[in-house]
Amino acid sequence: MEISTVDSVEWRGHNDLKQTFPLADYVGDGRYVFNIKGNGYRIVAVANNARKTLYINENGKTIV
Repeated sequence: MEISTVDSVEWRGHNDLKQTFPLADYVGDGRYVFNIKGNGYRIVAVANNARKTLYINENGKTIV
């Protein structure tokens, strides 16, 4: 997932995000799991479509 990719799209909802990242798993409450290198790594992020922001969670702390 690259910042340029996230900056260049406008997601209105779940279907739009899945078109950009078809392998992202929706796990509820606006949270998605992005699998990196064949599930070797995972990024948990919260999509806020109204603010056009993707929040990344690292060890229980939210980073932008």
